[in-house]
Amino acid sequence: MRNQKYALAATLSAGALALAGIAALAPSAGASSTTLTAKTTMTNRPDSAANGGGNWALDNFTRGASIYYKGAASSSDCGGNSPCYAYTGKVSDVGHFTTITGQPSPGFGYLNGGTDPTMKIQLTGTMSGSQTYAFYTTVPVSGASASNVPTSDNGSNYNSGEWPELFFPSGTDFWDSSGNGQGSVNAAGGGELGTGFFKYVYLAKPGSDHDCANLTSQWTDASPSSGSLASDGNILAPDASGC
Repeated sequence: MRNQKYALAATLSAGALALAGIAALAPSAGASSTTLTAKTTMTNRPDSAANGGGNWALDNFTRGASIYYKGAASSSDCGGNSPCYAYTGKVSDVGHFTTITGQPSPGFGYLNGGTDPTMKIQLTGTMSGSQTYAFYTTVPVSGASASNVPTSDNGSNYNSGEWPELFFPSGTDFWDSSGNGQGSVNAAGGGELGTGFFKYVYLAKPGSDHDCANLTSQWTDASPSSGSLASDGNILAPDASGC
């Protein structure tokens, strides 16, 4: 789904920033929750592998993004700055992937025996998933806008780990769900904006590979393992001898 995805898992410790962290950002009494949503067409986005083999596919998908205003928060959540506001966010992606020939299959799971193969042909399958966030900022929801979010992105100009920042104006400062400073808007950087949980499923249906018409394969890339377990499966593009 996104480059820097495997690096993201390294920042999570056994789900320490899972949805429980997001639940902790409940609205204060009497606060009204406000939601902003935006859509972006994502094309030719490099997809990183769990096995360290580099980008294994290019993804083309539609990203729906939302931020949820939770109300005023303690200044301690914004590094002592006041006012401070709590938000959660989410991105949901639906589309397809196309494997890059010559790259290793992305996971550690095995199909048809042997080790993870180098993909020898181009294979296209479906992908879908989501990622959640919990964060603080000094900008109220009235200062954010869905129109700030790009309607299209070719390649990887914006980091998924910081995607909710795109709703906010330049110069906005952010803190994660633990109150750690994340700096100002840096959509092309490599940080993580209080990321809670992510799960992406990649599926190559029978017939996707004309050399292996009966092969069905699936790779699940989810926190905290980030697709690195044998049980997470794999995506293959073998030649006919590997069917």
